[in-house]
Amino acid sequence: MLLTVLRSHLWSLPAIVGLGVLAALIDGVGLSLFMPLVDQVSPSSPTTQPMWAQYLFDLFDGLPAERRVAAIGLAIFVAIVLRAVITLVNSALQAWLNTRITHELRTRIHDRLLEMEMRHVERATAGSLLNVLTTETWRTSDALYLVAHLLISGSTVLVYATLLVLLSPGLTAIVAVALLVISLVVRRVTGHARSLGRHATKANSLLTERMTESIAGVVVIRAFDRQRAEAARFEEASQDVAGTFLRMSIIAGLVGPLSEVLSAGLLVGVVVYSLQDPSNLPVLVVFMLVLYRLQPRVQMFEVARTELNALGGAIEAVVDLLDDSTRPALPDGPLTAARPTEAITFVDVTFRYDTGMPPAIANASFSVPIGKTTAIVGPSGAGKSTLAKLLLRLVDPDDGEVLVDGVPLRDLRLASWRDQIGFVGQDTYLFNTSIRENIVYGRPDAPEEDVMDAVRLAHVDEFVADLPAGLETVVGDHGTRLSGGQRQRIALARAIIRKPEILVLDEATNALDSRSERLIQDALDRYGRNRTVVVIAHRFSTIEQADHVLVLDGGRITEHGSRDELLAAGGLFSELDDLQRLRETRPSTE
Repeated sequence: MLLTVLRSHLWSLPAIVGLGVLAALIDGVGLSLFMPLVDQVSPSSPTTQPMWAQYLFDLFDGLPAERRVAAIGLAIFVAIVLRAVITLVNSALQAWLNTRITHELRTRIHDRLLEMEMRHVERATAGSLLNVLTTETWRTSDALYLVAHLLISGSTVLVYATLLVLLSPGLTAIVAVALLVISLVVRRVTGHARSLGRHATKANSLLTERMTESIAGVVVIRAFDRQRAEAARFEEASQDVAGTFLRMSIIAGLVGPLSEVLSAGLLVGVVVYSLQDPSNLPVLVVFMLVLYRLQPRVQMFEVARTELNALGGAIEAVVDLLDDSTRPALPDGPLTAARPTEAITFVDVTFRYDTGMPPAIANASFSVPIGKTTAIVGPSGAGKSTLAKLLLRLVDPDDGEVLVDGVPLRDLRLASWRDQIGFVGQDTYLFNTSIRENIVYGRPDAPEEDVMDAVRLAHVDEFVADLPAGLETVVGDHGTRLSGGQRQRIALARAIIRKPEILVLDEATNALDSRSERLIQDALDRYGRNRTVVVIAHRFSTIEQADHVLVLDGGRITEHGSRDELLAAGGLFSELDDLQRLRETRPSTE
């Protein structure tokens, strides 16, 4: 799985490992130089060193005896400096890789969230997606960092182990058995780190969900006096995260002391065993130095392995979100969308939000004529907003086809199709920036003349004039500093400035007061002339000027025709119209 994440930087792993091995080899040479150094300091000691070590002795034979110690010491110091320089370069490379991978993971996941089909976004909770984007990307990057450490530690251990074998095969065999036992003990103690890591990912997702809900739902929480209940839920989620990471930290922390105690026992045992035969002091000194270098590397290997297991849940979450097979993006078509001239046609379209669920749209067949206003009405849950998503191609049908002048919508380039559409949804979203920037978001390169035309058409000028900063007024998060009607008019201006061929309004006036609705309806009447307008509405007052009305019920088109024809037919449309008129004429109880 990690290779999937690292595929654009695979070259870095051999470089990191190569530098680590080179540092270990230089360190091994430096440690081996202690054999001729000890031999020079204690010339009376026997020199039954290994055959390969004779080359090290021969290096300094040409020097006068009084200079050999200084020369050997200088060579050891040079080896130490070279090893330090290589280690520094390697650390810098690892740090670069870590930050680069984190950045690329964040951007790739963010791009995936923007590109994948809407149903896959809607299936997941906002907390889980935000947790993967903000937290699990860091943890996955840490896992890649640990992989590099594992490879370096493993390679370094191999270099040191080879040197030990060359120094004393028999003693090395004893050390290898002891280190294997130590490793098995450590793995036994840290065995459930992976399961804790998976739980940590779930706990983080829940905590992020609690945070987003507390911020987004603060008005509801306070209105229903649920502060204490929400605080308790947040505390429970936070405590779960704290407890999980505490257990993971304890497990990771056990590796060091446990390995150190067991390794110290091994070191003492080797010293006691070796001193029984002090005839080869130079070899013994170097063996002990190499073993002293080896033990921390073995310990680092075990720590990195344990922490990598704990990060397994984060890796799985990131890789799963990046997997095209589980959450595919909408495929881009090969054709550039031309300006529609005839009709947008739905042919036996069926769509489900999830397998096993009843269809939100079932075998729907109808046409939206170009240059006319088509209204789509029906009870709540009938599938009206789903039709808007299909028209915008935020989702693709499971069965059937959407055709534009006879061309399948799937065959059109997404950007060229959406460039022709202006959209105003029922949940008006404004960015936390100025009114002007929210309007030109629909067309960033719009000239000032078009901006002011959109402002006037959508009646934004009526309230902007009263604001101290005018169009430069910052609207706040989600536009919370403005009223619902003001936000809706800005959203309409954002759609108008695109000068779209098709204008889609998904219950855009449903939550507005009568005056705001009248203003927006007036803007639509003026702007919608000779344009293709699709109006999804609960309020029938907004569809009085519609050329054609589609009635949707249970995901199926049950009626269609002009408003007068449907009223005369006495079907569902007429029933809904009567109920709405009854609500509007009912006297107030205040």
